[in-house]
Amino acid sequence: MLMTGKVRHVFDAMKTHPRSVCYSKKSALEFWENYRIEYRKATGRTKVPQSCRTAFRNFLDAHDISFGHGMAKGYGLGSEHDAYKKYAGAHFTPSTIEKLTTMMLDDGDDETFLATRLGIRTGARSGALATMTWDRIYFDQRMSFENAEHQTVEFFKLEVHETKDKRGHIYLGKDGDWKKKFVPLEIHDILIQWKNKHPEFGKFVFFEDMGNDLLNRKKAHVVADRVARKLSHYYYPKIDSDVDPLTKEYMYKKPVHMFRHTISQLLKNSGFNDEQISTITGHRSVDTVSWYCSISEEESRKIGQKVVSMVF
Repeated sequence: MLMTGKVRHVFDAMKTHPRSVCYSKKSALEFWENYRIEYRKATGRTKVPQSCRTAFRNFLDAHDISFGHGMAKGYGLGSEHDAYKKYAGAHFTPSTIEKLTTMMLDDGDDETFLATRLGIRTGARSGALATMTWDRIYFDQRMSFENAEHQTVEFFKLEVHETKDKRGHIYLGKDGDWKKKFVPLEIHDILIQWKNKHPEFGKFVFFEDMGNDLLNRKKAHVVADRVARKLSHYYYPKIDSDVDPLTKEYMYKKPVHMFRHTISQLLKNSGFNDEQISTITGHRSVDTVSWYCSISEEESRKIGQKVVSMVF
């Protein structure tokens, strides 16, 4: 309703019917540019509020007028997420992760522990974690491979539903996309223990089915918010002094999303390229990976060695 109201406001201000705008991308962008001009004249502000930008862009997307990664910003339709590029490279080190999870186990906080392990291993967003269902966790589909040390490593598949991606299945009343994740058996054991403790959670992993989509969405939001608050409790003051300033700032802004940054950076540090990372994390665009991780220390060192070896 809020988005509909914002879109209505834009068209009312221009005394224009949406039908005359949505027949092509060119006409839609011309209309939006004229609206920006009129907005500046009326308010004296240089930038249209994000709520209007986001609402209009979603309105266009609903009419199959979409933009490539980062392209909307050039037309004044960018969102606040552009500002989060500065947090590329924010991540928890393996030792910090171990410290966090140990504290959760000591506290008997099984919910936050499960969400943390799933978040770090899948890179899923908070909403995708909160709405996980048992029927999309394939316990019986175990796979294995032999690593470089000739050890057999077993893993299995699960799927999370990312409602931010607007193409795909309909679930919980929202369009989205199912993302495949391959995780080690450690996650299998944690999930089984959780399931045995909570037999009442017959459909959803983190809560009991409320009977309809509206109530389930509300319950999922409650779960996501509760996990975020608990994580902030563990972050401060227990690991506050263990992380770099960039990570410290971002982990309080996005307590659960930190795991998505963490897996991206740790993969980058291990030599995975951006295309591989986007496949693992489920990013729609390879370019988006640059928002999450920066060049690894090892790669920086290699570049530095090449530089110092040059004679000039």
